[in-house]
Amino acid sequence: MSIFRKKTTTTTTPEDEQPRLDGGDYGIHFPWVSVIFLLVGIASEITDALLLNNSLAQVMSVDKNDPRALVISIITGMVCFFSMAAIGYQSANTKVKYKTKTIEIAIWLVVGIYLAWLRIGLDLKNIETMEGNFLLQQNVVMGGLQILLYIGTGFMTYAATKQLTNAKLYEYMMAKYEYNKLLDEIADRRAYIINGVSKLALYPGYAERLKQSKNSVLSNVAHYNQSVKSLCEAKMAVTTEPDHMDDMYNRALAREKSEKESK
Repeated sequence: MSIFRKKTTTTTTPEDEQPRLDGGDYGIHFPWVSVIFLLVGIASEITDALLLNNSLAQVMSVDKNDPRALVISIITGMVCFFSMAAIGYQSANTKVKYKTKTIEIAIWLVVGIYLAWLRIGLDLKNIETMEGNFLLQQNVVMGGLQILLYIGTGFMTYAATKQLTNAKLYEYMMAKYEYNKLLDEIADRRAYIINGVSKLALYPGYAERLKQSKNSVLSNVAHYNQSVKSLCEAKMAVTTEPDHMDDMYNRALAREKSEKESK
């Protein structure tokens, strides 16, 4: 029933993917077995109380449905159940001396033996006229069953309550919850950063294509300027009077020569 467990897990990822952050299945876990033990203890205590009700009814010489026997059985069963629950709670949350705990459990056990003895005592009264083996008589067998249920119920209640009421258990559970929450946040941020880095890796190629595109644009602009210039000169030549054509032609040659020399 230990609340500490460790499960080893292996995670494989494709070569083209980054390893995934995983905290693993380590640490403290909620003791569900203790919950089952507690439920079984409650059911066992109810059965024990019914047996006690039958015993009290015979001791008091009343019907088993008599309210007095029923109320006493219910109260006794609850006191015995919650006394072991209280001992378990003390053991989990306070420093109880071993001697003190032993005395408390001993008192609880004496009460259980006495309650079972009430049932067995019903056959002791008639032992002289009894037929057959005394140990096989109904009340003796039921008394033995009653004390076994009593002891089993008590120690299951003690063990289950000791774990379920431990304040440190819930502190650890909350710490584990916050840890896993932060781990998920870190994993998300890591994935975001990895995605951003992969996009940044594309920028050198993008910059190289942009540089080539710039050179192409500049070349096209120069060609366009030359074409526009030629077009303008052709238009001017068409619209210019013939007397000025020679002067324009000479100036164009001079300008072209000057541009070549400047380069």
